[in-house]
Amino acid sequence: MEERTFHALVGLTREQIANRYGTGTLFALEHRSEGLELAGEETLAQAAERVHATVAHILTHPHQRLAIVSHGGPHGWLLASALGLDVRESRLFRLDEASFSIFAFQPEEKGFRLTRIVTLNARMLPAGLLAQNK
Repeated sequence: MEERTFHALVGLTREQIANRYGTGTLFALEHRSEGLELAGEETLAQAAERVHATVAHILTHPHQRLAIVSHGGPHGWLLASALGLDVRESRLFRLDEASFSIFAFQPEEKGFRLTRIVTLNARMLPAGLLAQNK
């Protein structure tokens, strides 16, 4: 599942973004992009709805195990939704590079319910950490 992309900003330098859109836009892009909205670009709510629609479509094929490759954004949006949080709070969840998760969903009349999450962050442990526990 795809991450949210600001197509108008692709290929621009930080300086060009600040000049064209303002330093507030640059700051939001670098620190809290979930609140950033640009004319003609997908909003965070629209992106989260796209991910939910994808999951709902996948659930129309019950009794199948599927591998879905995703960026961290869609993963966090699903977690926030499952916990009843606003999608803008999805950055509460830290997902390191090469992480993977197992999600179990229960189809419902209007969409789905997340019933189980198992997540493994695969970032390397600090040197010597395991040796200290012997």
